[in-house]
Order: sequence, then structure tokens, then C-alpha cells
Amino acid sequence: MTTTIPDLGIDLQSSVGILRRIFPVALLLFFASTSYASSSSQTLANIHSKGEISVGVKTDVIPFGMLDNSGTPVGLEVDLAGQIAQKLGVRLRAVGITTENRFQRLEQGSVDMIIATAGDTRERRELATVIEPNYYAGGVTVMLPPGSQLVTWENARMKTLCAIQSAYFNKPISQKYGIKLLIFRSLNDASFALRDHRCAGLLYSDTAILNLLRQPDWAGFSMLHPSDLLIPWAISIRRSEHGSEMERQLGDIVADLHRTGELLALEKKWGLPPTPFLADSRALWTARLPDGSYVCKRTSDGNWPQQCRNTSFVTSQRQASDENLSRMLNKVPGFDLSFLHDSYDRQRYIKGILLTCYLTLLPLILTLPLGYILLLMLISRYRLVRITARFFANTGRMTPPLLQMYLIYFAVCGYLASTINISIPAFMVAVACLTVYHASIVSFSLEQTLSAIEQPHQKHRVSLRTLAFLLSASSVSIRGTLTNLAKATTIASAIAIPELLSVTLSIINDQGNTFVMMNMLLLAFFVSTTLWSALIKSAENRLHQFVRESCLPR
Repeated sequence: MTTTIPDLGIDLQSSVGILRRIFPVALLLFFASTSYASSSSQTLANIHSKGEISVGVKTDVIPFGMLDNSGTPVGLEVDLAGQIAQKLGVRLRAVGITTENRFQRLEQGSVDMIIATAGDTRERRELATVIEPNYYAGGVTVMLPPGSQLVTWENARMKTLCAIQSAYFNKPISQKYGIKLLIFRSLNDASFALRDHRCAGLLYSDTAILNLLRQPDWAGFSMLHPSDLLIPWAISIRRSEHGSEMERQLGDIVADLHRTGELLALEKKWGLPPTPFLADSRALWTARLPDGSYVCKRTSDGNWPQQCRNTSFVTSQRQASDENLSRMLNKVPGFDLSFLHDSYDRQRYIKGILLTCYLTLLPLILTLPLGYILLLMLISRYRLVRITARFFANTGRMTPPLLQMYLIYFAVCGYLASTINISIPAFMVAVACLTVYHASIVSFSLEQTLSAIEQPHQKHRVSLRTLAFLLSASSVSIRGTLTNLAKATTIASAIAIPELLSVTLSIINDQGNTFVMMNMLLLAFFVSTTLWSALIKSAENRLHQFVRESCLPR
């Protein structure tokens, strides 16, 4: 029996039959359209529209990326970027990036791709779309100062090495050999620390170290043999470009550069020793089948054959129980909580929190006493003392604490280490600079309050009872200063202190969980700042109560 909808006159059974015939066709068209969408590339379209491709390159890794006398990026990787731009038919715009921010700049859209000595690891493939084939390879070694006793990797066990933040080899080398790392934001900072004897060596790419050793500035330095963790390097584009036409075109270009020997020519041009990787890669990509076609040609699905791909990636070893926890945690939608079950990441994250707390607590304790001492000197009856104190306090409050840390750590402490072999820990430098900066501000706040209430016969006198009254009267400005101190600890990472911000950035670069880690960082600082502010406010309230009970006339 035919069922109809009387009002509309639609035959439901016929309609269902029509839908059954149309649905497979519609489904096929849907998947075809999504397949087409996935192969298209918005980035590539924008590049051709602008006639320009922006490529992130390093500017501190000789000879791969550096600045010439005019400040223009040059180097092997810059030349490689230029060849890719030429084959795409567009102009090149080379953009300087760092090891720390290269993948963030890529994902944010600041650059279209990066060619920045980035090792091809599993973790990196979660951060970006990696172009195959790889264009170079490098291992990791240690640059050693003159007279170093390190002759093998086993000798380096439990030693302290300087390193660069976000380098792919920091974590596996630290885990493999139990090495303690002093992590700096740039190669220049790490190099200064090595010269100042703050570490037993510099952990870095073997090719870059080999090139540094050729320069007169590094005469007498050597490197550890053999290199470890030989890892191919890869060009990277945004994650959203996976499977796109841009990924395919760039892969074809790099494969062609291997076949024509242009990558070998770049290696020779920039004075690098011949590497087996490039020689082997050219042999692989020029190999032909009996029918004359290349062995390494794309298959019907658009991928390279398995024997032509890089299937070996560096990963951190994890315990089986940790992997079970990983699967459970990663079921939380939208959250990558893998840093909680990775024992290495979990330990350094907890240490980062504790170190940040110590870095806040000690300057908070020391700021008021130093501020009081500076106040006594500012109102001293002796002119020389007053002038000295005013110069010190003005310099302390007008010089940003980050600049103070750089000057003290790299200049003063470096001189002491190189001349009389006295090494001052970076933590002490950070505590001192944070204390001096905020104590100088507090001293002037107390002086201004004292000037407003000072009686002629009380000049040059500030008893402890008077100090309590001064602190109470200046409490608003002092509370603001101490609260800012609690938020200023992040700058300590500039001198290789692994506080919370430094650890967070390292985990992001290792695992790519930017959203979770940055929100965890925001939450951690919100909670810590709230707690420190509550403690400061509580102390302020007790001070007000003490003043009311003991200092004011009844």
C-alpha cells in the first residue's frame, strides 16, 4: 500500500526509493570534494598571489644561516630557500627565526615554511608537516674548551653542558647520558657561558661546531668524537598543509635537488666536509629501474615508496605503564596531557614550579631589608654616603632587571670566572638583580613618605617603630612593587635558569602541545600571583594593626 502525505501530495515510498538511489552518488561526491579540498593549498595560492614566499631561516648557525655585513641572511639554507623560490616562480623573503620560536612562527603564519636546521623527529612531525625527502643530516656533539678531560660520551655523564633552548637533541642526550643542561636562548649566550667556564662543553650540531672550530676566535677548542644521534633535517610547513599540493611540490623540488647534485654543490660552496647522507641520498634518488624510471617515484596514492622515506625518528623512551597512562589521558578531548606521564617532562615541570617559587620567595624576603638599608643611607648625615646611595638606588631602579642579569652574569661573573676562577651561580645573580631592582623602588617610596611626615628634630632618624609607620603609610606602592616582583621571575630564563616559562617552552617544542602548555602556564602564574598577593596583603593588614596598636598616640 502506498503511503502519502495528503496535504502535500508526496509519495513517501517513492521518495525513499529516490533517496536510496541518490545517496551513494551524493556520498561519492562528498568524499571527492573533501579529497580535492585536502589536496589544495591555501598557502601555495597565497604565495603565487603575492609572488613571494617567506621562509624562516636561522641567523646564528654558521654556515647554514647567518647575517652578512649588511644584515641580510645568508648561508646554505638561505641558498636552498632561494632555489625553492626560483622553482616556484616567486621571490624569496628570508625571515630570521630562532630555535626557540621557529615552529611557533610557522604555525602562526609569520612564515610560509621553515628551513632552520630542524631535525626530523616524531615529535617534530606533530608540530608541522615535514617535507620528504630530507635535505641534510647532522649529528650532535660537544664543543670542548682547551684542556678538557672529556674524551668519550661516557666521560660526559653527570657533567654540566651548555645547550640551546628547544634543540631536538637536548632531551634524548640528557636522558641517555644523565647530563645536566644549562639551557640558553641563543647560541651566542651559550658560547659566552662556555668561554666563562660555566659548563664543561657546548652541546650542539656537529656540522655547526666543526665550522666554528675553523674560526680564529675558537682556537684551542675541540669537539667530542664520534657524533651521536645522526638525524636528517627537514623543511617544514604548517600542519594544515598535510597532504596538500604545496607538500607535494616541495617534496618534488627537494628530490630534484638531490638528483641534480645541487645540494652537494651547496655543501661544497659553504665549505662543509662531504657528508655520507648527501652522497647516499643522491645515489638513492638517481637510481633507476630496468625500464628507465626512477626507483624513487611517487606511487598511485601520491606518496614516495617506503624505501625512499625516512622512517626512523628520535623519540624519548617511555615505560609501558606510562604508555597506558598516555592513552588514558589523551582521551580527554582537545587536551594533550602527555607531559604529565612522561617522567622526564613531569620532573622538569615540577622542578620549574619549585624553582619559580624559590626565585620569588627569596627576593620578597630580601627586598624590604635592603630597601630599609638604602633609606638609611639616603637620609644619612654624611653627604658622600647619601650621594653613593642615591646613585646606587637610581641605577638599580632605572636599569631593567633583565639587563642587570645580562651585565652581571655575562660581564662581571664572566670576568671573575676567567681571571680568578670564581663562578657565581646564575640563581644567585637572578635573586640579587630582582632584589636590587625592587628594593631601590621601595627605598624611594619610603623616602618620599618620610619627607611628607618628617619633623625637623627627627632628621636622619628612622627607628624600627618609625619604619613600621613608614611601611604602613607606603603600603599601597610597596604592595604593588612586591606583586610585580612575583610576576618578574620569567626573565631569569635568559641566564639559563630553568624556571616555569623556560620549561614550558621546552616542552612545547618537544611535544607541540601549545594550547595546553600555555594555558597551564597562565593558570600557574595566576594561582601563584594570587597566593603571593594574598600573603603580601595579609602581612600588610598585620602591619596596619601593629601600627594602630603601638605607633599611634592614644
